[in-house]
Amino acid sequence: MRSDPFERFAQKVIFVGSCWIWTGHFLANHYSLFYVRPGLHMTGHRFSYELFVGPIDTGKQFDHLCRIRQCVNPNHLEQVTAQENVLRSATSKPCIHGYRAISHCEICRKPPSIRKRSIKRPQKPKFMTEKEYKKSAPYQEYARKWAREYRERKQTFS
Repeated sequence: MRSDPFERFAQKVIFVGSCWIWTGHFLANHYSLFYVRPGLHMTGHRFSYELFVGPIDTGKQFDHLCRIRQCVNPNHLEQVTAQENVLRSATSKPCIHGYRAISHCEICRKPPSIRKRSIKRPQKPKFMTEKEYKKSAPYQEYARKWAREYRERKQTFS
């Protein structure tokens, strides 16, 4: 027999500062996924809000006041309209591609798995071994650019 949903929920949360960080399953958009009962799945923050605060208003979304999607602390959630949520998120994160917000950038809005790299790897000449190629100037330049782009993205999406 399955245990109480509250007990299972509590087992999947760790406390970091004032945030309650979800350690269970996640959706592709980095929001928590909680199995409530057969046939009912919810995001962890919605379950937490209904459990500790009360019902969610129809047509409302949650704004994570702490800006951490994995946080399920109901005190860090505020019910807002979809338009208000978009406006708040647009002002919170600048884009590394020159846009004022990630929500305005076509590259940043795509999931990382389908986002194309802006830096292309140079093709290895047929006469070089892989070891020689990785020591070559074109590859070294590519590796430096890629590492710089990776660090910038990591800082932006953290």
